[in-house]
Amino acid sequence: MDAYSTSFGLIIIVLFMCLGVAFFYGVNQFCQDIVDMICRCPPWCSKLVLYFKACWVIITPGLLLFTLFYIFLDLSSTTLHYGTYEYPRWGEALGVCLGVVTCIQIPLWAVIALCKESGTLMDRFRKAIHPLNSWRTTSGRDLSHHVIDVPYTVNLTDHDFTGGWQQQGSSEA
Repeated sequence: MDAYSTSFGLIIIVLFMCLGVAFFYGVNQFCQDIVDMICRCPPWCSKLVLYFKACWVIITPGLLLFTLFYIFLDLSSTTLHYGTYEYPRWGEALGVCLGVVTCIQIPLWAVIALCKESGTLMDRFRKAIHPLNSWRTTSGRDLSHHVIDVPYTVNLTDHDFTGGWQQQGSSEA
């Protein structure tokens, strides 16, 4: 379980997330989102932006590909064993299936996102990778033309911050 479920499946998911942020969402958009979340960029931040962009676009995907290649090379050249017991081929195949199941969600959710959109295949792809910007309305920037309504809202009151989660009449021991 440990040798297959957390090795190549996890690396493939992280690789696709990294490539999605770097090439589909956009590194500049990602940097702007970080600035929006922290409200201002520290003075030293502007000197490190190129370093972080290089990490997100080149270094991290390269290291992940190298690690994935090494994992596949290691899995193909060694047999799985526990002490002196050597697992049969069907056991190793079951382990590979466990690792693949974790990766199946990537194309599955991509197909679902494409099916939810309308238009030609290229229009659907462009709409599916377009980020939702509804959370940006609190940053003070005028993004009303970008805002997409979501079907829920969360309203917090003072009661949420004053320990109102305890039951009435209960005392601390």
